[in-house]
Amino acid sequence: MNLFSSAELARQAASLVMAMATAVTPAPDQMISAWAEGRVNIPGETGTTREGELSWDGFEYLIEPLDRLHPDDPARTVTFVGSAQIAKTTIGVLATLYYSAVVARPWGVALPSGDEALKYNRTKWQPLVDATPELRRKIRAVTSRDEQGSTNTYKRFPGGYGQFFGTTSAKPLQMVTFCLVVKEETPNWSVSVGDRGDPHKQIKVRQLQWELAGAKTFHNSTPGLVRRSEENEGELTGCPVTADYRLGDQRRLYLPCPHCSDLPSGVLIRLDREMMMGVEKGETPHFNCPSCGGVIEHRHKRAMVEACHPYREPAHGVRGGWIPTFPSTDPQNPAPGAFIAVSEYEAWRERPTEGRQPSYHAWQVVSDAVDWAYIAEQIRDAKDEEAKIALHQQIFGEAYEVTVQQADVDKLLERRDGRFTKGVVPSGYEIVTIAVDLNGDWAQWTAYAWGPEAEHVPIDKGRIEGGPSEPQIWAELAELERRRWPHEDGGYVATEVQGVDSGYGTFHVYAYCSTHGKSKALDGADGWGRMPLRRGAKQKLEGPEGRVVSCRTWRVGTWDLKRTLMNEAIPLSLEGEKGARAPRRPHWPGWVERDFFEELTGEALVSVQDSKTGVVKDEAWVRVRRRNEELDLWVYNRALAASLGIGVPGAEPDWLELARRRQAEKTGLEALWERPPAGQSETPSAPAASSAEVAAAKKKWSF
Repeated sequence: MNLFSSAELARQAASLVMAMATAVTPAPDQMISAWAEGRVNIPGETGTTREGELSWDGFEYLIEPLDRLHPDDPARTVTFVGSAQIAKTTIGVLATLYYSAVVARPWGVALPSGDEALKYNRTKWQPLVDATPELRRKIRAVTSRDEQGSTNTYKRFPGGYGQFFGTTSAKPLQMVTFCLVVKEETPNWSVSVGDRGDPHKQIKVRQLQWELAGAKTFHNSTPGLVRRSEENEGELTGCPVTADYRLGDQRRLYLPCPHCSDLPSGVLIRLDREMMMGVEKGETPHFNCPSCGGVIEHRHKRAMVEACHPYREPAHGVRGGWIPTFPSTDPQNPAPGAFIAVSEYEAWRERPTEGRQPSYHAWQVVSDAVDWAYIAEQIRDAKDEEAKIALHQQIFGEAYEVTVQQADVDKLLERRDGRFTKGVVPSGYEIVTIAVDLNGDWAQWTAYAWGPEAEHVPIDKGRIEGGPSEPQIWAELAELERRRWPHEDGGYVATEVQGVDSGYGTFHVYAYCSTHGKSKALDGADGWGRMPLRRGAKQKLEGPEGRVVSCRTWRVGTWDLKRTLMNEAIPLSLEGEKGARAPRRPHWPGWVERDFFEELTGEALVSVQDSKTGVVKDEAWVRVRRRNEELDLWVYNRALAASLGIGVPGAEPDWLELARRRQAEKTGLEALWERPPAGQSETPSAPAASSAEVAAAKKKWSF
């Protein structure tokens, strides 16, 4: 007996086929902005004031940069530099959700630290997944019991994965590839990650597999600080997102004038910050249309921004939007001015970009969340430099150019003293330290001789070719460690201690220092108030072929020592007569060249001053020249010297005793420095130094 008739079986079979066809039918080819609007829910856990389904109302300017991240768009890198409170982070969040739920491709979000990565997931990303049913179905839930589930930093979905990671470690980038990378708040990233180098380059390597298939990078950040480089004709350097914006086509928003845009001579205007400067207290913040002179106030903003929707028909038929403003050397391709005719909008949109990638800049004047009265108040109140930094970064969305404290190389060259012989310890100096800085395929070292109260002079320097994995470099460093330096007064001075920077080639540095008693593995530590050299814990590190080395590290307080060099040591070297003895004073031998001083002054201290209190706040050390090895080597040598008590009140070495030992070694009269047991007098066979010799020795260290 048949339970179903033939007609019923045919109907159910057809329904099954239709259901299967629906399941395997690709999603409609939508732009990311269209897919997200009305589908993605934004809950209050994100801190938004606009809970509910995503709407672009008031934020139409975000649509174009978001859609440039679609896999079908030819752009490979999209940069967005802007102020706070303009919702620019939403672009990266929605793009990664689209790559998870629609195109199923691997993505990564890079942030300054692991804590920032967790916060990004907790406040920006995961709440949207939890509030959106479609995303909950496609992105596996966070669970500690299921190995196939997601975690707070690693997201699993059919066909791919996503990862949030900090750029302080290279470990999260191992054994992963990304189609889409979102780089957030890059001015706060580490310049180098361990011995892997620049994190931007590391991330780029992780996208190579997807290069031909359409790898994408979204670089999004509030800008940082910039400074003028002495090289490259004074180019502004120091802020990664600003650099990428300048390399791009530098798109700015052109909005329809609410008074004349619908007229035959109507214009689109760029709301530049300069037009709002000087607004007095009590005055209504406004812009003036440069064409018709009409007053544009905050109440006009919403309609002006709505006209930037790239797909919706604008009110009054006048559309605004993003236009490339980069300066071109081609006279046939000029940049637009502060306003353009409405009739020329499409022509400017098609302006040739000369191979540049799209880059965008927006500031708080267009934000739906910020009143212009607030902006005007912040401009008026920005009196001291700290407030100006916040104004430029958080309101204007621009990097702030800082001044730096920098030494004069020409003056240092004039202070060179030809009385010092290379490779010889001068009279009055009894201790030698050596510091080594490893680079990609070579090592640089400098030896300093030290005298009482940290007076010092470089006595030799050199360069050893080869990378950390090559045995030859370590053989030469071992020979350098064993080196005995001839002394101007006779005898020899052995190298007391050698420090090797462990920031590059870390495993090989540990392997060497763990087997050479005079060598220390140095680890530079940023921040103020640190000891010059602090004993650290033993570190274990696995290297090639599973070999494990254990080595004690020594933390160097680099920031304070750099300030000591720039604010104390170098000024002391420029004072008084050349060669005059003084505590803590460095002397510069005649054999050092300009490159030595350029490297020695290769960084500068960025500082800001409160105009009310006059207090100067030191912010950070920044590189102002291409190379800075001699600066690092001075810092390491000074830290090593301090660890020996040199220049430390109450801990100074016994300089007379060191001189006696050296003289005894020269003459073979060991009795000169062998002290008798307590309570016994010296024997006649061990004559003490004459009073004249002692007086002469003391005179060398008399300041």
